[in-house]
Amino acid sequence: MNMTKVSMAITGLLAIGALTACQSTPNTKDLNDSKKMHNSSHNRDTSSDHRREMKTMHAEQRNEMRQRKNICEGKLAGSTAQIKMKDQQIDGTCTLVFQPNDKEYKQMRGKNRPMQDEHSSIYNKMKNSGMRMHHNEPLTDARRAELTQQFDQHLAQRQAQQKAVSQACQGRNVGTAIQIKLGEQVINGQCNVRFIPNQPMMPIQKS
Repeated sequence: MNMTKVSMAITGLLAIGALTACQSTPNTKDLNDSKKMHNSSHNRDTSSDHRREMKTMHAEQRNEMRQRKNICEGKLAGSTAQIKMKDQQIDGTCTLVFQPNDKEYKQMRGKNRPMQDEHSSIYNKMKNSGMRMHHNEPLTDARRAELTQQFDQHLAQRQAQQKAVSQACQGRNVGTAIQIKLGEQVINGQCNVRFIPNQPMMPIQKS
């Protein structure tokens, strides 16, 4: 009889313990769903903040481009000008420069991109000249000299193009249609007054 009572008491205690555990332990699925909802809400907030930041940045860039384009209209070459962007001011000069036609400018950029990529590749190889090259082969003096020569050639070509563009409108009048030759490519355009910023940009002094 006593054994029966003890057995019933133990069974009752176990049942109460199991019931308490079920009531106090959260369901795993509920926890996962709660975490998913929290993460989803956090991601939405982060994504929304990122979109607002990008929208603001793009608006500022459009404003800067609009100011750059319009600030020198009607001004003589050599006139000083200033663009204000948020907490910065950009001082510059209205300069007579060669402006390629839009279509040819896009073509010129497309053709120059492979050369710029190769230029960067050569520079990176020279920068890492102390390291081993592909297939664990050491960079020999002959290979280093070859890379240096290639780098110098690309640099000279790029500087020649920049010089041709910068000097194209010297002694010309605004609106003069001209052609410049960059390597084997002939670029059509005209001389226009454009805002050229000075460096560095200085913060606006608040009163």
